Parts: sequence; structure tokens; C-alpha cells
Amino acid sequence: MYQRRKAFTLIELLVVIAIIAVLIALLLPAVQAAREAARRMQCTNNMKQLALACHNHHDSLGRLPYGVFEPYAVANKDISIDAKNPFGPNWLIYILPYVEQTSLYNSCNVAGYPGPNAVIVQDGKTTPTGVNLEWRNTTIRGTVISAFLCPSDKGNAQPYSDPNKLAPPEPGWARGNYAANDGPTDADHTVSDNWQVSHYKNTYYGGDNAHWADGPKIGVMGINYGYKFSDISDGLSNTLLINEVRVGVNSADHRGTWALGLMGASLSGAARDYNPGPNNRMEQADEFQGCSSFWYPGIGSKDGMGCINDPGSINAGANARSLHPGGVNAAFCDGSVRFLKNSVDVQIWFALQASKEGRILSSDSY
Repeated sequence: MYQRRKAFTLIELLVVIAIIAVLIALLLPAVQAAREAARRMQCTNNMKQLALACHNHHDSLGRLPYGVFEPYAVANKDISIDAKNPFGPNWLIYILPYVEQTSLYNSCNVAGYPGPNAVIVQDGKTTPTGVNLEWRNTTIRGTVISAFLCPSDKGNAQPYSDPNKLAPPEPGWARGNYAANDGPTDADHTVSDNWQVSHYKNTYYGGDNAHWADGPKIGVMGINYGYKFSDISDGLSNTLLINEVRVGVNSADHRGTWALGLMGASLSGAARDYNPGPNNRMEQADEFQGCSSFWYPGIGSKDGMGCINDPGSINAGANARSLHPGGVNAAFCDGSVRFLKNSVDVQIWFALQASKEGRILSSDSY
């Protein structure tokens, strides 16, 4: 007697496929969240190592490293923040011996800058000549250091090169995701620990907000200064040491470049109405050279990488940014690393960056 072979009907098969698809759709966000949690943890560990290296530098030399060395810099002068000038090594280069990169540090002749033939006039307008720039060699520029990269930032494989070969002229700078806290003001306002110059009324906020911005706006590492911990009167646990930054939107965007001592590259600082807090979506936000060459509508509102579309811009300020959902990692001067929400109030964000501001902060405010 003939017996029919058992098999799935078409409808049953479709039901099974639909069930599998629903399960995948339910599991995928959980898998992605777990992967991002792992990436964020790796980023946290990187920042802990950098904070520890800064502490070791402080123990060895009695202060934090300079954010960047510029012997020609003058407070409140554009020469201090123009990358066409011969700026020197930055804080990440100075801590290389403390992150097991002594050979790389030795390869760049840090002590040779600016050199015996340099002619430097500190008048705020004269470009130095004869400066030894051996520290910018191909090895330093091209070396990718995994501890300087956040694994959540997918754009960090594309090196930086100024298309005009001016700011700076050397090509092929490797990327990084960590920036020293230079305070919530323009970088030229705090040159050489000149916090008296940075103590001025912040005209970017009016009305009831004006009072809090009338105070010292200096961070902890910037142009020609690195603080002693004893100088940080707001307390080590209340003051930012290192922020996250994102790699630029293309190879002409210098943001997120580890060996460049420029705002947005390896220095950060901003708390203004047009660039208020971390990961803000303002179109005209970070102020640095070159933005006008690649700016596009949606760079801020859509992609979270806003910058001032002005060919005359120089490297004044840039905010903390990351691709972690909801906020950024930040290392504090006590060595701790905390996750700061995008929604942090701009006044609190200001106070976290200022090392002598005097505001009493509670951890639940950020």
C-alpha cells in the first residue's frame, strides 16, 4: 500500500523562517549592546592607562606634561593656535616612556626642539625660524598605537594630512581618540598657565548664566603648561584630565590625531552656547583650521561633528566626542574614569573642565 512521505508544507516552512527571523531581530540588539559594552570597557582601560602615565610623569618631573610646547606662544595671540607655525611635541609624546613606548620616544629627539638655531621673538606676531622639527619624523607621524585608540570609533584608520600642506606641512599623522583637558575656553587664553588672562567675563552667556562664567577657565594641560596636582584647587576628583575625541570626518579633518598638539586633535576645551557639551549636535561647533574645506550640511545635526565653516578659523576650541551611545568616557585627575552623559548641564561641563573654578559638584550632576 502506498504511504505518503512526511514533509513540511510551504506554510509551515514560512512560519519557521518567520520565527527564526523574529528571534534574530530580538537577539541582534543584545549582541550589539554586548559588543559596545566590551568596546567601552576597552576604551575605559585605555584612559586609565593614560591617566596612570600622566601620574607617573607627575611623580618623575613634579608636574603634568605640557599639552603642547610652543616657545613662541603669547597669550591671546593667534600665533599660539595657528598650526602653520612650528609647534612642538604634545603631552602624548611626553608620556610615551610611561606607556612602554620608550623606543618610539627616543626616535623623535624631543630634546632637540626647538634647537640651537631657532630664532624666536615672543611678540605675538613674528613666525619663528630655524626651528628643529625632527620630532615630527615619519616614525612618530605614522605609528599607530592601539592604547591611543577607542575601538568604538570606526574612522580611526585614516591618517590626517592637510590637503594644503600647511597646517602642518607633514602628511600621514596617525589617529588617536584621547585629548588633554585645556579648560573651557580658547586655547590661546591659557598660554603658559596664564590663568589671569583667562579670568574674564564670558560674553557668550547672558542673563542669569553670566555669573558662573566669571572665573578662571584654565584646565590642567595646554600650551606651555602642565599643572602640579597641588595647583588644582577644585580637587583631583572634580577636574577632568583627559577627554575622548572622535577621529575627523575625513583625512583633511585633524580631529583625533594623537601626536598633534592642537584643539580637537589631542587637546580639548569648550563650553559655550555654540559648542555647549559633549557630543552636541550644533552645526557650527568646534573651531579649528581646515573645517571650511570639508564642511557640509548635517555635519553637526546628523553626524555630531559640527565645526565652524570659516576659512579664517584657527585652533581655538573643540569639544569631547565619542561614538558610545549616550555620552563620553572621561579620566579625572585622581585617575578615575567615569562615563559622562551627553545631557550634562553646560554649567557643570564648564566646571568639570576648569581646575580653579570653585564650584562644588556632586557626582549625580553628570
